[in-house]
Amino acid sequence: MQRTMTATAQPSATDVYALGRDPGETARLQRQSEELGPDSAALLDRVGLRPGQDAIDLGCGPRGILDLLAERVAPGGRVTGLDADPGHVARSAWRP
Repeated sequence: MQRTMTATAQPSATDVYALGRDPGETARLQRQSEELGPDSAALLDRVGLRPGQDAIDLGCGPRGILDLLAERVAPGGRVTGLDADPGHVARSAWRP
């Protein structure tokens, strides 16, 4: 499965994200992803993603639901995560 990550050049994440861009907020977003994981998984199961399909997480943050999407579209699918913060994109990059 291929995973593509893209960061936007402008505006900066702090310009568009009201809660700011600092290590504390990044940690909060990661905890949120973990805590909401079961609910997110249940919703994605209702969507009916299948292997070989493509999926996108807009505003993925440092983790988002990228792993949950990847589980559903593998093998052969592709997941793309987009975020205004290049640091979040780097943290959420696929690690086989």
